[in-house]
Amino acid sequence: MSYGAELGYERFTDAKDAPEKQMYHIRPEINLGFGRNFLHLNAELGWIDRTDRGAYIETEPLYLYRVTDNFNIGAKAYYHAEDNDYRWRETAIRPLIQYRFANSTYLELRWEIGGIRTHDGSGYNYNNYGLYTEIPFNPTISFMADLQYKDQKQHRGNEWSWGDKEDIFAKVGFILNF
Repeated sequence: MSYGAELGYERFTDAKDAPEKQMYHIRPEINLGFGRNFLHLNAELGWIDRTDRGAYIETEPLYLYRVTDNFNIGAKAYYHAEDNDYRWRETAIRPLIQYRFANSTYLELRWEIGGIRTHDGSGYNYNNYGLYTEIPFNPTISFMADLQYKDQKQHRGNEWSWGDKEDIFAKVGFILNF
């Protein structure tokens, strides 16, 4: 068993006409291992600072089964809810595979099947394909990259909907382990 807490700040600059936003959050988490089975539980509580300000909650529990010492299969469930003018909710299931190479480089491939709904029932159904990696420099510092492609299909569109769309997402950073 292990546990931790993450404090975070994120700044987003979006499309040409979209407002910038800043997010602040805290995420407590716990990890439980039972033989070849692993369970990760977390809950993120945060505040979004932009024109439609509001609080949010997010959780992403993870279950893994260890096939070998280096290879895991599993799934994540995802839930995100924002309390702002749009009151949007997102839910998803993420089947995944993980592999750790001999040099401790970590690779995760995942497929996400989900949906987003706003206060009026409009939103999107989507498929998201992702690759996540952590490459250690030493026992304390690792480089991380999260790359994703999302194919979204409009659900009950309205005058504010953007229609069907495709997104590309990339996040890179450093991880410090203490």
